[in-house]
Amino acid sequence: VKGYASDAYFFNAGCGIQLHGGVGFTSEYDIQLYFKRAKSTETFLGGSDFHRARLAALLLDDSPLGQQKQERA
Repeated sequence: VKGYASDAYFFNAGCGIQLHGGVGFTSEYDIQLYFKRAKSTETFLGGSDFHRARLAALLLDDSPLGQQKQERA
């Protein structure tokens, strides 16, 4: 879900910038805030690729947590 939400957030912010054209990046319109927040959220919390890889690792038990479980057994 986090991967999909990250993609959707960044895609919609980018579409908003395209819709507003050149004024989309000016401080007079709030759409630039959404784009900046989407980019900073992707950088700070990880992008969709990170979340999908993390989910795959957890499902396949390739994560460090899964390896710790195997070592204890």
